[in-house]
Amino acid sequence: PSNKTISNHNKSVFLSLIIAVLFLSVITVNFFTTKDDQNNINVLTASPLTATELHEDSAQFSPDGKYIAFTRSIKGNENLGQIWLKNIDNEQEKQLTHIAAHIKHLTWMQTGKALFYVSKTKQGISIYRITLNEELQAVTEIEVLNLPKLTWLSSIAWGEENVLYYIA
Repeated sequence: PSNKTISNHNKSVFLSLIIAVLFLSVITVNFFTTKDDQNNINVLTASPLTATELHEDSAQFSPDGKYIAFTRSIKGNENLGQIWLKNIDNEQEKQLTHIAAHIKHLTWMQTGKALFYVSKTKQGISIYRITLNEELQAVTEIEVLNLPKLTWLSSIAWGEENVLYYIA
């Protein structure tokens, strides 16, 4: 073969490689920049759910999304608080507990008929249940579990078949 044929063949291979690289580049750019709707989340507004001068924490939405339970410190002591419930639609708040405690975490029972919370006591860590009536008023509040050897519990959550899990 002549040098001219080899040169044309090399140019042809080189051009094919350039086209292949460009094609792959376009596909790669499209693959990494295309997002489906589930990953494309835009925050349009952010609104505070509560607004007092007290420390508010541990917000948890009810299973139906209509209410939010949260802790609010007492005046003069950010470490002690009470549990409050807020209706998202009408923004009314009601206090569920009336004894100040070191409340750390809240979770709703899957049915929405009870709240569980963690409190640090002199006897260790305790988990309490607040049973709610149809008007979401506290009917009973009882200690359901005491963990005297623990000094910290970071989180509680509901699992399958009404099992309450905790992370310590």
